[in-house]
Amino acid sequence: MCGISGVLGLKRELNSKDYEDGQKMIQALRHRGPDHQGIFSDQRCFIANSRLKVIDPGDRANMPMSNLDRNHLLSL
Repeated sequence: MCGISGVLGLKRELNSKDYEDGQKMIQALRHRGPDHQGIFSDQRCFIANSRLKVIDPGDRANMPMSNLDRNHLLSL
């Protein structure tokens, strides 16, 4: 079972505490997906995914996924 966590700054930029909280959240979900942890972050968004490789064991299914420009993300 995979896990997802995130922090969004809807009306402000994220600060260092927000990033620390995001890291703590994904570490708390490590037991749900010990095979891979992926993180995307910028000034307003921190998204993390903890993955258990069951159906597709390849690295191409690691999350979060993005397009080449990294302006569209997918995390399930």
